[in-house]
Amino acid sequence: MSRTLSGIPESGVTGVIGDVLLAGNNTFTGTNIYDVNRPTSAIESTPTAEEFITKQNGDLLYVKQFKFHQQTSRNALSQQVIGNSSGANPSDSNMNQYGGALTDFAITGIEGRQNGVRITWEITGEWNTNPYDKGLIVYKEKFNSLGVMVSRGFLRADAGQDKQVRWISPFVNAHQTDGNSTMDTVNGIFIDTDIEADFTYKYTPVLVNSSSVNANFILNGTTFYNNLPAFELATSVFAVQEF
Repeated sequence: MSRTLSGIPESGVTGVIGDVLLAGNNTFTGTNIYDVNRPTSAIESTPTAEEFITKQNGDLLYVKQFKFHQQTSRNALSQQVIGNSSGANPSDSNMNQYGGALTDFAITGIEGRQNGVRITWEITGEWNTNPYDKGLIVYKEKFNSLGVMVSRGFLRADAGQDKQVRWISPFVNAHQTDGNSTMDTVNGIFIDTDIEADFTYKYTPVLVNSSSVNANFILNGTTFYNNLPAFELATSVFAVQEF
């Protein structure tokens, strides 16, 4: 005994009906174009949209699930970060209010349809003053589908009293009495789950100075630049991973 099963053609194929039949009746409708339509049925046990998905649905759900973005810098860069006796917390409306924005590390195009993003960093260099009162925060900008920014603000510690400076993580003090040939490092992780589908996000690391004295930071290098082994060079990284 032989049986014939007619295939279900792609869109654009003419002359073939291809619907699924049960006891001679067209039980499932809309299946004659399998790469376009989702089958429907009057049968009580028809799978719901969540249970029965097309390949296109699956691609949209799972493509780019673990997209990784990274900015790496090997260049030495001098940057002044302003101190303020009233507290040097930059305003959410002004990323570079006190001069600490590391704009070369900015990462754009982060998609909001994932569960969240994991932000990591390893920023190395030397401050010309003690590093123990220096730290890092992250500036976040949100854009709609037209590329228009709709909100912005800092990822950092929750607000305390008005003069308390807010960080995510502080610089590690490598050598407190040396301010010209010993680099310091700030590293950390921040998980941001406050994201929405149909929006994209931009993240920028920002240095913060809680001293009342202005300070200069030399990215990837020492305060003094000499051709001697003691004046080392380094590499810094800022990375964002969607999950």
